Formats: sequence, structure tokens, C-alpha cells
Amino acid sequence: MLLKHFLQPLQVMYFINDTLNSHHINCNTGGFPNLRWNRNKDFNTFIPHKQTHTKLDLGFLFSHLKIYLKPTNKKQNLFLNNQAKIKIVVFWNFYLERQSKRLIKLIKKNINLNKNKENVEIYFVNNDKLYIE
Repeated sequence: MLLKHFLQPLQVMYFINDTLNSHHINCNTGGFPNLRWNRNKDFNTFIPHKQTHTKLDLGFLFSHLKIYLKPTNKKQNLFLNNQAKIKIVVFWNFYLERQSKRLIKLIKKNINLNKNKENVEIYFVNNDKLYIE
């Protein structure tokens, strides 16, 4: 079941100190024709960990994921800062372009709820190649 979660085309993961704290995937959102990411007001708090609607794999760490992330520009250092306590990874694609845009807009809005102004890094991961091959 967890593998199915990690293979969803649209998802967002919140990591705190390398540990997965919140995980939201498209197949658990409901809604047609628009995915309802915030249907239970999951994203009305930063970090939406208490309302996560996907079972957490607590053994899955950001350090496990980051070895597979590649910058779009070879001269770019993807992990330039890498000091943030909170890391957010958003998986998006052109295949579901409209839904991807809506998810990204929601995540940016959620980050603005960061009242403690904790240092946050956000990674936008395009996964089109995964579904093409």
C-alpha cells in the first residue's frame, strides 16, 4: 500500500528534521473535476501534520529522497542551503497541469501560515519523465 502512495503523480510531503511529518497524495483528496486538497481543512494550519490524510511511513526520510532529486540546471546546486528545519517536497507534472498549479498555489498559501517564521525549503519535483517511461 505504501508503494502505491509514493507512486502518485501529485503529492506533497512535509519533513521536519529529516522525518516525514505530513504526506498528502492525489488519490486521497476526492473531488471531480478539481481535486479537493483542503476538503477537511488539512492545509489551514502549518504544518498540516495533525490532519494528514495519508498513512505516514515514518521510516522514510528526506535524506532517502534527496539522493534522487536532480536540478533542472546542471550549474545549480539544489541543496545550497540545506539547513532548513522544515523541507517541503511537491511532486507535480504537466500531465495534470491544472491540478498541479492548484496544488502549488495551496502549498504556497500554507507556507504563509508559518507564524513562527521557521526556515523552510521547498522543492518542486517534476515527475513527468517517470510516467512517460
